[in-house]
Amino acid sequence: MKRSFPAFLVNGALHWISVKNSRGVSSRVIVSFDVSREEFVDILFPERSEMYWADDCVLGVLEECLGLGIYHKNIHLIHVWLMQEYGVRASWTKRFSFSTIDITVHNEWKLIWSSTNGELLIHDGRHGKLIYDPKYHSYRVLKVHGIDDIKMQWSTPLNYLESLVSPNSIGN
Repeated sequence: MKRSFPAFLVNGALHWISVKNSRGVSSRVIVSFDVSREEFVDILFPERSEMYWADDCVLGVLEECLGLGIYHKNIHLIHVWLMQEYGVRASWTKRFSFSTIDITVHNEWKLIWSSTNGELLIHDGRHGKLIYDPKYHSYRVLKVHGIDDIKMQWSTPLNYLESLVSPNSIGN
């Protein structure tokens, strides 16, 4: 199964995870494409992110910041990092760290949203949308009134930000 890596718009640039080969060694990188300058830049992962033994990583936009989710399947752990100051490696902050021992996380998992009360909404990659509450270290399945569980399983979560700015005006 081929996996797609969606791009996320933060600070006027599109971001996605890619693999870079250097001297026969493959490593993951965050690629940034500045839309107005039409320029590619690599964004460095957090220094202490344990990327070298991560099984999977995803990007997202959380709290208007670039978010990085790192999944360690063998030890059932997810870390979520936020880049507080765009482009500054030292500004990566570990915002969430939680066990996945009680849930199943699949290859297509996603960071969706974090609330002002500190909860994190993720898509587990297959069956549902989970809300993690760091205060109580607990999960609950997102339920939407009027939508049954089967439809929720097959729905695709998307972030949406309303704007009156035309995409054609970017870079002008």
